[in-house]
Amino acid sequence: MKEPETEPTACEDFQQRLTVLTQSGEGLYRDSHLRICQGCSALVVDLEMISESARNVFGSTE
Repeated sequence: MKEPETEPTACEDFQQRLTVLTQSGEGLYRDSHLRICQGCSALVVDLEMISESARNVFGSTE
């Protein structure tokens, strides 16, 4: 079954909200866009891996 296609503007809107969603702790994965957009879901996974790698290299700032 083919994944539903998303509008480019929906991806742009999500990516603009991404910083706020991650910094606020509002449950990034509850965002409805991630359930339907494979591209943005992959972006979030990549960003999490980069963030984790940076913490491992430089240590946590918390």
